[in-house]
Amino acid sequence: MSIDLSLHRISNLLVKLPQYTRPTIHIAGTNGKGSVTSFLSHALHRCGLKVGRFNSPHLMDVWDCITLNNKSVSQKEYAEASSFVTQTDRENETNASSFELLTATALYIFQKAQVDVAVVEVGMGGRLDATNAIPDDCIAISGITSIDLDHQQFLGNTLPEIAREKAGIAREGKTVVLSSQSSDDIISAVKDVVDRVGGRLVLAVDATLRKEDFSPITQSVSANMAHFGASLNTVIPMFGSHQLQNLGVAVTIIDEIHRQDLFPKQLTLENISEGIKETTWPGRLQYLSLTIDGTKIPILADGAHNPSSARLLSTYLDSIGRTSRRSFIISLSHSPPKTPLSVLEPLLRKGDTVVVVPFSPVEGMPWVKPVALDVLEEAARSLVGDEGRVVRESSVIPALEWLRGEDFVVVAGSLYLVADLLRYQRDLESINTA
Repeated sequence: MSIDLSLHRISNLLVKLPQYTRPTIHIAGTNGKGSVTSFLSHALHRCGLKVGRFNSPHLMDVWDCITLNNKSVSQKEYAEASSFVTQTDRENETNASSFELLTATALYIFQKAQVDVAVVEVGMGGRLDATNAIPDDCIAISGITSIDLDHQQFLGNTLPEIAREKAGIAREGKTVVLSSQSSDDIISAVKDVVDRVGGRLVLAVDATLRKEDFSPITQSVSANMAHFGASLNTVIPMFGSHQLQNLGVAVTIIDEIHRQDLFPKQLTLENISEGIKETTWPGRLQYLSLTIDGTKIPILADGAHNPSSARLLSTYLDSIGRTSRRSFIISLSHSPPKTPLSVLEPLLRKGDTVVVVPFSPVEGMPWVKPVALDVLEEAARSLVGDEGRVVRESSVIPALEWLRGEDFVVVAGSLYLVADLLRYQRDLESINTA
């Protein structure tokens, strides 16, 4: 099945389901969407709100993309809701796609749970994404994170074209918070779309480090929240300087929610700060350690899958002193016109060791395929040179066994690969506790 971006199927399905009425925060962008949604859901829940969150793609299990109060819904709860939505689709012959069914399932769960607020991440683009079928009167506020080249075959070949597609989530009379961007052309393109629909554009504040010395453990930060009349001082438990930009979007959205008085007396700076401190986002600059045949392997897992996120990962590795002769396990999804070389070039260096692997089939997304290993191997060899090593393995498990003894291994290139790693970790933990 190929991707067919359209709103008519999901719109036809939603009118057959119980009416969706929950206040919703809608987040689009190229990189950082997931982190922003996680900051928001943790902060708002800490303020006493019942929060639903929908992210895509899922990580280990298809139901883990739908959370209530930052905990994945159960497999049983997901199966019951999915069955009802799928049956409704079948009975009404709406022929919704897999992602449209998943989106409708998430909204059905949030409506049934009567969440105070839902935080919903766009799947791809914005204008024609299934999540954009959420009714206008449900959208409390929208946010757009960093925009870069990705999915050009669907969204356009230039940054302004892609920006206009993502800005398509803007609604009449509603605020759109925009992250800082790499060029003014992106901001102008978003502003044109927001102005055209009669929305209000707000540029996100900058979150700044309160300590000049960067720590790979936590980042103490400050961000101005004008409508609270004070600065938010908190600690980001997630790694990477780019999280300052993501936090800026999240706190500006919360500040705007406060301005609108959507949840009077419930939002406090203290609770917002505590919620941010509790934020987690698996698969993004995530440290873990696996023991294989008695040997402990320290791992950094990151779903960097496009040139811009690969650059962010590279910057982070430099910041912690991992500048040469690193060890990687890499897989990439096939997504023309993105090429393996364009993604790996910002990341790999002469002398690096690279194990290229495929990732497992993705549940509910049969069109997602890994890049052929010979193509991936050729791109990696061109970057690591004669001083480096590139080998193939059948999956992340034998790749880890091959790299046993390395003091640090980076698993990157695809969230689907990271999911394979995390499932393997879960299996090992189950064996150890049996």
